[in-house]
Amino acid sequence: MYQQWHVKRREFDDLLSQVKQRELQQDYLQFQVRKLAELNLQPNELAELQQEHQLLAKVDKILQTSQQALSILYPCYS
Repeated sequence: MYQQWHVKRREFDDLLSQVKQRELQQDYLQFQVRKLAELNLQPNELAELQQEHQLLAKVDKILQTSQQALSILYPCYS
């Protein structure tokens, strides 16, 4: 009988943990929805921002590579 109670108690604790996790996830998703609504993005603005982000990521990589090349070619400037 104790073993059955113990198993059921563990199942209950697991379910309670899942409920808490889902509540946290729901709160986070609601936060994200509020922040997105506050942005008041115009049509196609998100796509433009993504393209700009990709371009800036490439520029950053080019800058890092250029700095590495410069330090190899001219170690005194590193």
